[in-house]
Amino acid sequence: MSEKRKTSLLTWCIAGVFAIAAVSCIFGESKSKDARDQAAATLAASESAKSPEQKSQEAAAKAKTEAEFQSVRRIVTAIKESSKNPKSFDLVQALYLDSKVTCVVYRGTNSFNATVTESMAVDSSGSKVDWNKNCANKNGTDYTYVRQVL
Repeated sequence: MSEKRKTSLLTWCIAGVFAIAAVSCIFGESKSKDARDQAAATLAASESAKSPEQKSQEAAAKAKTEAEFQSVRRIVTAIKESSKNPKSFDLVQALYLDSKVTCVVYRGTNSFNATVTESMAVDSSGSKVDWNKNCANKNGTDYTYVRQVL
């Protein structure tokens, strides 16, 4: 005497929802892959259309940006390590100016454990220079995201 169990309507509805979700995910992933492949093909086509001069200029600009970033990273790291409490160091802004001066604004705790905001300007040789003369009201390349590697 075997008893046959009936599947309830609620169970069928839940199974249907899961099936629709699974099909949607598979279809969505397929469209996403197609879009990525198309973007990669477009990028490859635009790269191959560039002249050697354009490629050279882009490579030089990329190298310049990387050199500036590394310079800012070294300066900010040195400022952090020389602060009273390096653990409290918080970079507010790091600008690199065309005059090869790095302008850094940061927060940290002082000897009295008060949080203070400080600013420092450093030239390409690593020497401190006058903030007001070199950085005040000046625009440059913002490298504040260097905080991610500190």
